[in-house]
Amino acid sequence: MLPEIAQVLFAYGSLKYEGKDKIKAALVHGQLRQDVEGNACARFDYPGLVHGELIKVTGDDLRKYDQRERGYQRLKVLTTDGDSAWAYHYQKPGFPQLTWIPSGIWKDARKEKAIQNGNE
Repeated sequence: MLPEIAQVLFAYGSLKYEGKDKIKAALVHGQLRQDVEGNACARFDYPGLVHGELIKVTGDDLRKYDQRERGYQRLKVLTTDGDSAWAYHYQKPGFPQLTWIPSGIWKDARKEKAIQNGNE
């Protein structure tokens, strides 16, 4: 059996914390917002920049994320450096009403605190 070819995912929200191999920081044209539960929601058909990371994933990882990321469509995006990657595009109605993150940088406050405290 042939080994599975690694895929590249643009992670801008909680997927940054999945423990996958980080390739590099990246920017993608789009807009980042946060829903009432604190989840990151990006649309790549809105103006702005979304900050994230390119991470290595497997096809199995992507299938798992597809199940978990309901309300998002996995699609290909290009970073501002010209790298191609998969990304999760928010599809639920009401995107303009979500909390806009002008910086384009999402941080999971709970995860950040755990990392700082050495609990991660």
